[in-house]
Amino acid sequence: MLVYFGYTSCPDVCPTDLSTMIAALDILEKPAASRIQPIFITLDPRRDTVEQLAGYVDLFHPRLQGPTGTPDEVCQAARDFGISHYAGEIEATYVVDHSAYTYLIAPDGRQLTYFEHSSDPTDMAAALRQQVISPQPLQASNRDRPS
Repeated sequence: MLVYFGYTSCPDVCPTDLSTMIAALDILEKPAASRIQPIFITLDPRRDTVEQLAGYVDLFHPRLQGPTGTPDEVCQAARDFGISHYAGEIEATYVVDHSAYTYLIAPDGRQLTYFEHSSDPTDMAAALRQQVISPQPLQASNRDRPS
C-alpha cells in the first residue's frame, strides 16, 4: 500500500502529495504499479463524509481508496503511522494541521519506506520499483521517519 493522511478541503499540501503519488504510480510499469494500492486516509472525519471522500479520490485516480472511520479510529490510525495532526477550533476558526508523509507499506504491515512532502515523482517511482520488484532490507535511517 502507498498511504497518505490528509483531508479533502486541504488547499495545497494534500493535493500536491496525492498528485505526486499518482504520478509515481503512472511512471511505474503496469505490473509493478498494479501491485501497489494507493490509499488516502482522512484526518478530518467530522467533515469528510464517505460521499465526499469518494468524489475526492476519484479526482486523482480510479484505484485510489479513501477510507474513513470515527474520530477515535482515525486518531488511532494516525498514531500507528506516527502522524502528528490536529483537527479542531483555534481562535474560532476550524483548522486541520498534519505532518505530510507518504508511506509504502508491505503486505505484512511493515513500513518499507516513506516519502516527504514535495518528493519528486520520478524518484518516488524508482524507490517504489526497487521495493516492489526487488525488495531490499532498509537501512535504519530509512525506517526512522522524522516526527
